[in-house]
Amino acid sequence: MIAVFLLTGLVGLYIFPAEHFPVREFFWGPFPGVIICIAGVGAIRYAANKDDKNFMITVLGAMTLTMGFLAVLIIFSLYVLNFSEKYYILTVFIFYFLYLTLQLIYLVKSDKKTHSNNVQ
Repeated sequence: MIAVFLLTGLVGLYIFPAEHFPVREFFWGPFPGVIICIAGVGAIRYAANKDDKNFMITVLGAMTLTMGFLAVLIIFSLYVLNFSEKYYILTVFIFYFLYLTLQLIYLVKSDKKTHSNNVQ
């Protein structure tokens, strides 16, 4: 999926003029989501061998840290790289929620423990 977005963005950079279509914003928008998804999956794998309380603290703590990182990255991108605000933020949050959904699916699929109160 990342390769498809990368290739689409590279083609868009050469085809569309920047005055008419904000290609840079749509090209760079998915990357913060990718970083956050990788960090989230890493936190899930790290916390997998811990008890339930420490698992939740680790995963939710990693989500909080990555959201702070996302805010800093957005501010950096807007003010230093001069991205268009509305297009870049929209793209970042669309891909953030997409990758957050994939991260939650990974979390549910990776839970192989069966608890006595689980109904399956």
